[in-house]
Amino acid sequence: MTLRRMQVTDFRCLHHGDIEFDRHFTLFSGPNAAGKTSLLEAIYVLGRGRSFRTRRLEHLIRSGSELLRVVGESEVGGRRVTLGVEASAQGIERE
Repeated sequence: MTLRRMQVTDFRCLHHGDIEFDRHFTLFSGPNAAGKTSLLEAIYVLGRGRSFRTRRLEHLIRSGSELLRVVGESEVGGRRVTLGVEASAQGIERE
């Protein structure tokens, strides 16, 4: 399975992001506290439905926001598949 595109909304320090991944190589770079680890964590949450840093969902939601959303387009056997996770302080929803 290959992640081709990801949209992130109100995830940790990230307000909104739309990333299209290269087929072979994608590099995230930036200064400290720019959101690189948050992007990697969003990918993990998309694939696993949980975080590798915290068990409490409300810690993943950007300050001042009601919920977070991560949506990805993946390629499985030559077919495009959309998957997503939406979480509020009350729980997590997978699509």
